[in-house]
Amino acid sequence: MLWGKLNNILIENCYINGNDDLGVRILNKVENVRFLNCHIDKDEVDVEGVDYLIFENCKFDRSEITLAYAPSDYTQFYNCTFNITTENYISIKGSHTIIENCTFLNCDGAAIILWSSNGATIRDCVITNDMYGHTYGIYFQGRNFLMERVTINGTTFGLYFHYGGWNVVVRKCNFSNNQRAVQYYGGGRFNRFIQNNFVNNGYNFVNEDLLFMFNIFQNNYWSDWGGKGPYHVYGLLNWDFFPAKEPHNI
Repeated sequence: MLWGKLNNILIENCYINGNDDLGVRILNKVENVRFLNCHIDKDEVDVEGVDYLIFENCKFDRSEITLAYAPSDYTQFYNCTFNITTENYISIKGSHTIIENCTFLNCDGAAIILWSSNGATIRDCVITNDMYGHTYGIYFQGRNFLMERVTINGTTFGLYFHYGGWNVVVRKCNFSNNQRAVQYYGGGRFNRFIQNNFVNNGYNFVNEDLLFMFNIFQNNYWSDWGGKGPYHVYGLLNWDFFPAKEPHNI
């Protein structure tokens, strides 16, 4: 456990296993903690109010990371892999989160949850589910979010917005074989969906907000498009006027 006024901590080449489910706990006032080349196996990482927490080249097996009890800003994941959980892999309350080049496999919850988020980026990641039923790829609440070159496959909800979703850019992503590729619940304004692939989803887009508007859909590929004219996404004002005729090479 790390707590108190500590900073600039490097934890490198470690194997964490067999600690009654809680392998790492980091509490308030600790800053600048970096995990490098670590393997966390069947243990949970619990973090409260820690800024600049970085995981790089780490492997998580049947393990979860929770940063949702207190705001933790500038949390970052690079080149990490997550395999098999019956819970949520990453749950973060905080801003300026970065998740890049990570793989999430077989999650019976949500691969990524971002609460009260502002300025998050998820890029070059793969989220796929071959084992479980009711699952989320990315569960998002917040604004100013960039999602780029992300593949989400085989989930119940690929990208789920819960009372949030302002100024979101979803660009060059693959949504395939999901029950619902994108779903909004309450809110959603000034968002852009650009050059994405929507392939063989039960529903490409679902929204429970009757006032959903002021969003842009541009040059996406929709596998259920008839091949002529614009593609009707949702409601009265949401159309992709120039849908792609072939899937984008992402």
